Amino acid sequence: MSNLNNRIYGELCDWKYVENILNEYSIHQKRKLKWMNAILIFVSLAGIAGWFRFEEYKVFWTVVLILAQGIRLLQNVIFISNEDLFNIKNSIAFYSFNILDLENLYYDYHKGKYSEDIIEKRFNKLREKERDLFVKQTFDKVKPHDKLVRIAENHTDKYLNKIIKNVTNE
Repeated sequence: MSNLNNRIYGELCDWKYVENILNEYSIHQKRKLKWMNAILIFVSLAGIAGWFRFEEYKVFWTVVLILAQGIRLLQNVIFISNEDLFNIKNSIAFYSFNILDLENLYYDYHKGKYSEDIIEKRFNKLREKERDLFVKQTFDKVKPHDKLVRIAENHTDKYLNKIIKNVTNE
């Protein structure tokens, strides 16, 4: 196999892995934010109800309500912010849209449809698009745990096996 083939395949592997890891991470973080919001709403309602029912403990209920709202204010510092989730969604959309072009480029290479120079130029354009994405996106808080990494690796392996199977059957 040529160097260009290996580079395109490696890029397919990287892009699909990044797409999967960002997708799994965003699903996990959205779920965590929903649970945190539900708990904070419940604590706030319990604090209001407790204050109404047990008026003599109003200092305690005041502290409970202040803590609940303080956590809500610090939620973007402690957890991932909605802006970061939006950026992750944009990156997922980029990879979902452009991985198809990279996949077609890989197939075109194996079919011998275009010369290596043309495929190299198209490949470099796709890599340039990804570099532009890196300039726009920052993912300081994206630190997936082992379970999410395993899920992303499994999805990536299945995808790459499908790609290889399609190339060998052509």
